[in-house]
Parts: sequence; structure tokens; C-alpha cells
Amino acid sequence: QKAILLITDGENNSGHWDVNTAAEFAKENQVIVYPIAIGKGGQVPFRVRDNDGRLRTVRANVRVNKKDLSEIAKVTGGQFFEASSIEELSQALREVRAKVT
Repeated sequence: QKAILLITDGENNSGHWDVNTAAEFAKENQVIVYPIAIGKGGQVPFRVRDNDGRLRTVRANVRVNKKDLSEIAKVTGGQFFEASSIEELSQALREVRAKVT
């Protein structure tokens, strides 16, 4: 059994394939995808380097795309998880491990 553990916010910001194409490709190649949506969305802080090389914190609006991640799981026979805390992520990882081992 081949499986992919996909930990992401679900936004396609650099890929060349749309969600449906990627999900169908995985299914055709008998790969089960277990997406875990991380984060809460909305305004979130993150660290960046400014022009002088110093680290600073900026805020950006981040969207968590649960709909697409759920669809990927459905098409490939996997299961979709949400994790907005380290405890929820740990639980999702345990559940995936139980399914693939």
C-alpha cells in the first residue's frame, strides 16, 4: 500500500496541477492520501528577514482550504484530518499510522 501524509493549509500557491487532477493521479497510481489541515486561518504572525537581514514578525491573512483537502481524501480513499493544535496534530498522526501499518 502506498500512502502520502499531506500536512498543509490546503492552498495551492506554487503547484501546476489543480486539486482534482492531483487527486485523480494519486488514485490512478493507487496512492492513498491522508491530508491534515493545519492552522486556524485568518491573520497569523510569521517571521521574515527584512532588507537589512534582521528577523521581524509580520502578519498575513492565511486561508485553510478544508474543502479541497477533504475532496483529495475522498477521491483517494484516505481520511481528512484537521489540526489547529499540536495535540490535534499528534492525534491525527497516530490515526494515520494505525491505518498504514
